[in-house]
Amino acid sequence: MILSVAGILVYCTLSKGHDWGGDFAAYIMQARSIFEGNPSKFIEENSFTMLQSSRKIGPIAYPWGFPALLSPLYGIFGINMIALKSIGAIFFLFYLCLLFIGFRKYHSSFWVLCLVCIFSLNPFLLEFLDNVLSDIPFLLFSTITVLLIGLLIIEKRQFISPICDNIVLGILIAIAFFVRTNGILLLLTLTSTQLFILIQRILTGQVANFSWSAVTRSHLSWNSKAVYSCLLAFLPYVSFLGLVLLWNGFFPDGGSSHMSYLSKISMHSIFYNLLYYAKLPADFFSMGIFGYLIYVITIPYVIKGLIIRYRSDYHIIIYVILTILLYIFWPERQGLRFLFPVLPFCVSFALIGMEAFQDVQDGSTKIKQFLRKKVSFLLIFFVISSFGIRSIRYAYLNIIHNREISIGPFTATSEKMFSFINENTKPESTVIFFKPRVMRMMTGRKSIIRDTAKGLSSGDYLCLKNEAGDQVSPKVIMYLSEHGAAQLIYENSEFKIYQLMKDHIYRSCGK
Repeated sequence: MILSVAGILVYCTLSKGHDWGGDFAAYIMQARSIFEGNPSKFIEENSFTMLQSSRKIGPIAYPWGFPALLSPLYGIFGINMIALKSIGAIFFLFYLCLLFIGFRKYHSSFWVLCLVCIFSLNPFLLEFLDNVLSDIPFLLFSTITVLLIGLLIIEKRQFISPICDNIVLGILIAIAFFVRTNGILLLLTLTSTQLFILIQRILTGQVANFSWSAVTRSHLSWNSKAVYSCLLAFLPYVSFLGLVLLWNGFFPDGGSSHMSYLSKISMHSIFYNLLYYAKLPADFFSMGIFGYLIYVITIPYVIKGLIIRYRSDYHIIIYVILTILLYIFWPERQGLRFLFPVLPFCVSFALIGMEAFQDVQDGSTKIKQFLRKKVSFLLIFFVISSFGIRSIRYAYLNIIHNREISIGPFTATSEKMFSFINENTKPESTVIFFKPRVMRMMTGRKSIIRDTAKGLSSGDYLCLKNEAGDQVSPKVIMYLSEHGAAQLIYENSEFKIYQLMKDHIYRSCGK
């Protein structure tokens, strides 16, 4: 029933448009290049945008995993936003199933259903699904991988066979890495977990011993069990590396250009990020000041859950710490979406703490125990019901507005502007625009960002959007127009398009 309700809500929240964020356009163009069998062409075209713009707006290419998922849908439906968003929607429903299956061992039936409801009705997540971004697929792959590390490495469970299970684990880590580069943290989590277990065994005298007497004969003698255990431990790395090498043979590199952001790291950015990510989880509740209040209330529950589970779930704690550390040091901030991979575990720890709080046996009177249960129940009921009300309202408004949104490249005014450029400019033209990747996706024209008068000499046309950033000021345009360097050739209520005269720009601004 929960899954059915979530499916209806997800379907009703998908709109026909998209906001102006350029990431989605890059993903779609990468998907198009895969479908057309020419990923290198995208690298070449996007390199022009990144290298010729006045500031860096993204990597040369994002990891190719998510575009590979999009490419069949692009091949069938083209730039149909609802069809392309359906990938995230489908993965979200699989993720809800994973929450129910993967977390049942931590919670009673009531609390695991609460966990599923918290995510299935969460308005922030449901509204986020109205984007073409890789975060939700990565959330599914990262969550299942972390859970599998616990089952295979810590609990020594067997599903198919030890060899197959460890190979699958490496494949899942590789898939997560293909979708988002921070999937490499899953490999570090696996390594840290294995080292932790090894240290535990050494300290408790359980580690398999070498036959050191054989050293004098220039070889070591391991017992067969120790050799087999070592081979199993390395299998995930072998399958991961093999799949990565195979993958890189098909797709060109480009995501490594992300590393240039590391040059922006400073003590100021680290300190700012510490404060930023300390309060950011409150956005998960989407309730303004009440969201911050509930966030603060849940912190003791999370701590209690960590204390209860740290001995058996240290792999989860390692992954959460690695993820948070990554983004504390990473200079770019993208809101709560960066913390998606740790949310299921943090919410689970909170519910474990809440369950322990209401079931504590400390000699309290029956009235106190009754009140504890009521407080826990009322808090959960308030959160889930408020989530549901706001999500239903958002879905209803989307439907009655015919899935149309008032911003972005798919509004009537935006489409008229793109149509004019398609019909009245040459294919080899360069258009200066505040969202160059969107311009290239919609028109096929080369596009860059330029926010100075001199920088305009790099373009053939300038498209200005009302009240947008990363553009030259209206005073500059007025000055260039008066000196014959910019001629207005199109205008609507939101955009103005100027044809640029490069020689006049040089003379007006100085070469």
